[in-house]
Amino acid sequence: MAANQAAPLLHSINDSCTVLGNSGRNTIYNLVSAGKLKMVKLGRRSFITDTSLRQLVSELEQRTP
Repeated sequence: MAANQAAPLLHSINDSCTVLGNSGRNTIYNLVSAGKLKMVKLGRRSFITDTSLRQLVSELEQRTP
């Protein structure tokens, strides 16, 4: 990413799948239902917050020996 570009604050469902290592869409929706990821609506589109993705990864890192 270029130095003058900001990291996205919101990720589409498909982008979230990629961020989490090519997880499936069902996995993303299941994580939202479980309260592990935060979904927000912008217009008619649904997005996952970057903060919740980072927090999930951090929690997974702490659980992994």
